[in-house]
Amino acid sequence: PAIAGDPTRYVNALREETSHFDVQGLKFGDNRAYRFPMDEFYIPLTTSSSAGGPIPLQEALAAHRKLLVVGDPGSGKSTFLKRVTFQLCNEYAGGGPLPVRIEAAVLAAYIAQQHTKTGPADASSPDWIPVFLGAQCDERNRGLGSEYFRAKLKAGGCTVLIDGLDERPDEASRERLAKI
Repeated sequence: PAIAGDPTRYVNALREETSHFDVQGLKFGDNRAYRFPMDEFYIPLTTSSSAGGPIPLQEALAAHRKLLVVGDPGSGKSTFLKRVTFQLCNEYAGGGPLPVRIEAAVLAAYIAQQHTKTGPADASSPDWIPVFLGAQCDERNRGLGSEYFRAKLKAGGCTVLIDGLDERPDEASRERLAKI
């Protein structure tokens, strides 16, 4: 069945947010960070395969329904997720899945703030994802609500990318986000 809602503003905004990366510490005279286009300066990462040899991380992502990317701080995990999101935004118009990029810290703060007010009773319920995404779209005027995301997620029409699980300050918060 068709899912009501037009994701054009959402996808365009997400593409713009992920189309570049800013180099922290290098500033223009007016204190703006140097900005580089994602598709021109991204350096592909590799990972180990079950056969033992290195493979591009993009291939590992395509081969697995669920993938956890681990690495030291500054190793490129967040940039990789931005690059994947940017690519998915470009592929969406051709029938690809809807990209959903979530910052773990922002999702955790939203759940902590809203948990007693609205939303699922269980703070580790995956039902928080569409509630959170709908609230983010309302806040940023992107024209989609939680029901759109709930239906799209249920239909399997999304690729969900959660960044920063390792940046949560406590084990309980990391466990809740991992369950989500």
